[in-house]
Amino acid sequence: MLVEKARLAYKAVKSLEDFNRGIYWHRAEALWKLKKDDLYQYVFGDDGLNSWKAFCQGANIVPATASEKVKNYEFYIVKLGFSIKELTGLDGGCLYYLHRKYPEMERKEVEGWIVKLKSLSRNDFMEEIRCL
Repeated sequence: MLVEKARLAYKAVKSLEDFNRGIYWHRAEALWKLKKDDLYQYVFGDDGLNSWKAFCQGANIVPATASEKVKNYEFYIVKLGFSIKELTGLDGGCLYYLHRKYPEMERKEVEGWIVKLKSLSRNDFMEEIRCL
């Protein structure tokens, strides 16, 4: 009985985590749209929040986190052509680290890393990138 309860609770946590990772890419898309044409400068009007950092602070987003999402979206979706669906459930932080370490990777190479990301723990994945 306890094992069953534990497994159900684990599945709920895992499902929510996957959902959260899906939201990651939708947030990344929205931030990318705001950033690519400097639209963020017009969100708060004339209250002085026209820098990216000030926009992020005004929107209660950590600027580094927002920049990570924008860069991930630009690289994985715009440049390499992945869909949000293909990336949902993947750790955005791991993908960001991979891109920062190897910015010239092609889609085929990234597909191989995505297979690894799905099967390795976060620490093992990061270690594998460091070892290259």
